Amino acid sequence: MENKKENKVLKFLGSLDIYVASIIMLVLLGITVVNVFMRYVMRSPITWVDELQLFLFLWIVYLSAGAAFRHSSHVAIEIIVDSLKGNAKKAAEIFAFLCSLLIMIYLIYQSNRYYMQLVSTNKIATLLRVSYKYVYGVVPIGNVLMLVSMVVYYLREIFGLSLGKEPEEEEEVYD
Repeated sequence: MENKKENKVLKFLGSLDIYVASIIMLVLLGITVVNVFMRYVMRSPITWVDELQLFLFLWIVYLSAGAAFRHSSHVAIEIIVDSLKGNAKKAAEIFAFLCSLLIMIYLIYQSNRYYMQLVSTNKIATLLRVSYKYVYGVVPIGNVLMLVSMVVYYLREIFGLSLGKEPEEEEEVYD
């Protein structure tokens, strides 16, 4: 019983990024509807909503990117890989994994540099008066989440490893 509770907690934590992105999406939808009403019905738009929509969209994209890897939802052109057989297909998948890994490491490096630059300059958003370090803080976090999700995905799909799943317990046989 306790093991099932632990699995539910781990499953929830593993999907926390998508839950947070979903809540942000609902907030984005809500403020957009309110602003459309204010703009076209009341003839008095809320000026800071456009800036907030941009920031919320950024958070949705970077929090959802890791989940896209977990559910193999990223766009991929697989016609060449699918036409290969056996070891050639495995080699192409490993090559794609290594290329993706290098790109993700580069993105993490560059996003961290950009984020540290924002922190050092203490740049402030024009209308909301919020520091950009809070707005763009999701970029390096999202890239790391995407890297972890990508590595777990490839280890499961290409190499057949069962990460996060405990092996079946064998029943003891008493003679």
